[in-house]
Amino acid sequence: MRARRKQLFKGILISVCCSAFLIMAGNGQKWTVPIGAQVSQIVPIGKLPVNFMFGAYYNIEKPDNGPDWSLRFQIALLFPK
Repeated sequence: MRARRKQLFKGILISVCCSAFLIMAGNGQKWTVPIGAQVSQIVPIGKLPVNFMFGAYYNIEKPDNGPDWSLRFQIALLFPK
């Protein structure tokens, strides 16, 4: 996945990305190609930094029964040395 990143406000990161997935199905190969954007921010919870990320992706190429849109929400605990 290749992404372009830009920090808008202190601690908030905006990324634009595109990736491709090949799904081997019984009736042949099917590609899914999402393009979208995501927003993330690292927030300290106590002494532990936590990264929250939300992304929305439109599938420009998909199998016949595939979804038009995908949403992604991620929480990552960060353990700095």
